[in-house]
Amino acid sequence: MRPFMGFFADMPNQQIYLRDDAFRVDTPKLRNRLLSSMATMLSDDALISIDHLVQLIESSSKLNHNLVKSDILPKDRQNYSSCEKISDEAALGGLISIANSRATRIYL
Repeated sequence: MRPFMGFFADMPNQQIYLRDDAFRVDTPKLRNRLLSSMATMLSDDALISIDHLVQLIESSSKLNHNLVKSDILPKDRQNYSSCEKISDEAALGGLISIANSRATRIYL
């Protein structure tokens, strides 16, 4: 590990430790990857899918999870408030009741 860190520490033009956004997580990008109809994501043998969220919205009350269909089928791809709703504790708690949704819960 020390030679690897030394490699980055010795580069005068690349000072990663001084950048505030060097290790930033882009939440809308993660959500858009989940909501993409073209991509299929797997975690081990389990499928990470938007269908689990659709099933949650259709099977339980909005008061339980605070999600609506426009949160998971967005026209505005940079809507940060819908990203927060999808990864909220209430939505994750509701996904527990959906069969085979473990990988989706881990991803969110």
